[in-house]
Amino acid sequence: MGNYKLLMIYFSSFSMFFAICDIIVRPFIHSYGTCFFMIMSLKQWPFSEGSAQIALSTLCGCGGVTPVLIAIHFIYRFFALERKGNLKYFKGKYLIAWFIIPILGGLNWFHLSWFYYRRNEKTTEYIR
Repeated sequence: MGNYKLLMIYFSSFSMFFAICDIIVRPFIHSYGTCFFMIMSLKQWPFSEGSAQIALSTLCGCGGVTPVLIAIHFIYRFFALERKGNLKYFKGKYLIAWFIIPILGGLNWFHLSWFYYRRNEKTTEYIR
């Protein structure tokens, strides 16, 4: 199985983290007109409103990691089926780079959610 085993461990570990975040946040996807929002109920949230924004942004970051992980998984499988020796790009320092790429994608989505798509008066009024 080689490094494919490590990729699958990475993917399944991240999927468990994503599921735990989803259980904690319990998001609602609300669409209206041409927009959609991911919102959460603060009635049972035991922490501050700021921590709720962090939790939502973390969940968005997880949503950004998932497609990148799936893409890397299929790149590995393509290289394995191709049998031209390209699996060498999934060994050593290259493997570390493959593990960092999804984290960067998740940080990008976290950043977008935190700085640009957070709740404000305009979005609150639009949802109402």
